[in-house]
Amino acid sequence: MKNDLEYEKKRREDTQKTSQEKSAQIRELEKEIGIAQRPVKELRQKCKQLERIINEAVEDWQQQGALLPTLREWSARIQEEYDEAVVNNLKNRRPPAVKASEQVKEARQLARNYKMEVERLRPQLALYEGLAPWILEYSDHSLEELLEGIKEERELEKVYGTVRDPVAIFVPRSEWKSLSESQRNQLALDRYWRGDRRRTSWTAGIQYERFIGHRYEAKGYKVEYYGAINGVDDLGIDLICRRDDEVRIVQCKRLSVKKGIPVRENVIAQIYGAARFYQMDSEVKSVIPVLYTTFECSKTARLFGKYLGVRIFEGVPFQSYPSIKCNISRHDGARIYHLPFDQQYDRTEIGDVEGEFYATTVQEAEEAGFRRAYRWISGG
Repeated sequence: MKNDLEYEKKRREDTQKTSQEKSAQIRELEKEIGIAQRPVKELRQKCKQLERIINEAVEDWQQQGALLPTLREWSARIQEEYDEAVVNNLKNRRPPAVKASEQVKEARQLARNYKMEVERLRPQLALYEGLAPWILEYSDHSLEELLEGIKEERELEKVYGTVRDPVAIFVPRSEWKSLSESQRNQLALDRYWRGDRRRTSWTAGIQYERFIGHRYEAKGYKVEYYGAINGVDDLGIDLICRRDDEVRIVQCKRLSVKKGIPVRENVIAQIYGAARFYQMDSEVKSVIPVLYTTFECSKTARLFGKYLGVRIFEGVPFQSYPSIKCNISRHDGARIYHLPFDQQYDRTEIGDVEGEFYATTVQEAEEAGFRRAYRWISGG
């Protein structure tokens, strides 16, 4: 009888110990699952974001007559594979387990599934970036930010073809009538520069180009905002800066420091080639290729720059600057100011006529005798 009691006690202790060990294993595996989940979530989000960007790009190219059925078929196939993987993942999710041993087994399998998905998504992501390396610049923004920025740009394009004031994009009707014209203009400018405003990578890049251009203008250069005016046909040239016999061909890269993606050597080669082509085409004696970036260049990119004679300026952050262009007409002397979202902003030259300057506020521009540019109809 005594032996039976001791045996039963020992059995219970062993069972409790085993249960505790299993519970500890489950907790460790749950931590492992949590660690495995994080890169999966990040890669899923990035892949979905890049999928959307590529699909929209394909649609734009097709509208322009550049049909890319192979890329479209490829995108659809990737989407199908992604959806199938999600379904399989849902099927493999662990149901409430009855026994601790089953929990351990299923938890291990779930952790392996997440690790396998990470390995599967990495080459998929590399494929996206390899086929369309330009989307790396967009990956610093969330999908919501991209869509919001694209929406704003399309609204501006529509406005430019009408007599509607682009200020209306930033100042809704509910506020419009209660404000004077000057107040509306200033409010729109404040909201345009607001730090939490969603914008596309294109918009953010244009703002950086204008900032660098403003720095050159302050040094006495005449600046042509080539990238902002020509868009995708800019040949990699963002700014053409001239002073006396010196010409600088400048490319600007506004990259996320948090993202940690440096400027690669292909960018250095592009701006070098663009500078040489410009020199040949314009018969200018001396052209200096220049790169500005908010982040840094890779080691190889720096070597390219050194041997190709590309001047590189790293770690130059975007900063607020006076952005209202106060221009004096060469024809009739009219004093006009342009806001950054006005259609002729990038085509407006500052500095050739005495009295032209960049104003910080609408009040500053108007007190100097400048009026807002009339709304301009495209093609008119």
